[in-house]
Amino acid sequence: MNLSLIPHTLKASLPRLIHSCVEVPVILLIRHAERVDAHENLAEECVPITDNGRLTASALGHALRRHIASLHSSPVLRCIQTAEAIQHGARRQLGIHADHQLGAPGAYVSAPKRAGHQWQTLGFTSVMRHLVESRVPLPGMNAPDAAAVALLQHMVATVGLQPGIHIFISHDSIVFPTARWLLGLPVGMGDLPDFLESMSMELCHDTIKLTYRDYSCVSLI
Repeated sequence: MNLSLIPHTLKASLPRLIHSCVEVPVILLIRHAERVDAHENLAEECVPITDNGRLTASALGHALRRHIASLHSSPVLRCIQTAEAIQHGARRQLGIHADHQLGAPGAYVSAPKRAGHQWQTLGFTSVMRHLVESRVPLPGMNAPDAAAVALLQHMVATVGLQPGIHIFISHDSIVFPTARWLLGLPVGMGDLPDFLESMSMELCHDTIKLTYRDYSCVSLI
């Protein structure tokens, strides 16, 4: 399995996460694998991953293999396909748990129809900029800083005390705002996650170590 396919930022963190997960739960909030370009005849939620995306996700599953404790996914097709590829690479029947906090609608949405209108009228860049720059919610959406904390609490409660790596597959519109607010990242759009990039969370007693790229902090749970 070609591990060079895995994004550098994630691959570089794997030895540390594998070492940590022997004794404590480690959460990986990860963007789905590479997707095909959307077009007008294909609904956004039906966009699949590419063959390269499938290979990369499978390589990640192979790299983690026996260390994967659970696999959770946004119900959106490209996330489910990513989870399936990770499971295939790990050569284990892990079971894929669909989680609506990760997408469809996701932790940042309170009213899907009203939130969908914001995405359609304002566009991706404007909505994403609002999610990382303002604590004031757009119509149909939750306050971004509060949503980030709520998603963290949800994932921590989901994994409990079970050691191992718990993978949560989501979207850039969830991974990046969560990293921004929990880590207090500098405001800006330059750190949007690439396909399969992740934010890691290492739980240890009453503290949690949060890491996204070169940013890291330890806080109380």
